[in-house]
Amino acid sequence: MKLIKPILIGVAILFVAYWIFFVLTPNSDLAEQTYKKIDSLNNTIKVLEEAQKKLDSNINNFNNQITELDKGIDRIKNQKETIKEIYHETINNVDNYNGNQLDSFFTKRYYTGQ
Repeated sequence: MKLIKPILIGVAILFVAYWIFFVLTPNSDLAEQTYKKIDSLNNTIKVLEEAQKKLDSNINNFNNQITELDKGIDRIKNQKETIKEIYHETINNVDNYNGNQLDSFFTKRYYTGQ
């Protein structure tokens, strides 16, 4: 009998604790709302990651185009230098031409084919 009284008090304390924690505490929808917000944010993040992948792809395409244009510009610069050297040589050689060579030079240069 001595053990029944402490056991009943312990059970009563557990019942009161259960009643306070689970019955009197209001159910919170906070966790459910938080999960919904997290899911919404995850979906938004996925959309943004896809957009970022598209932008990265566009950037790579533009970088490739820029590289091709740079190669074209370098090629044109080299051609320009070559043509400049050829004209410089030709202009310097004109001083050494005789009359027939000058006539032929200007005919080739300015002949329009009419």
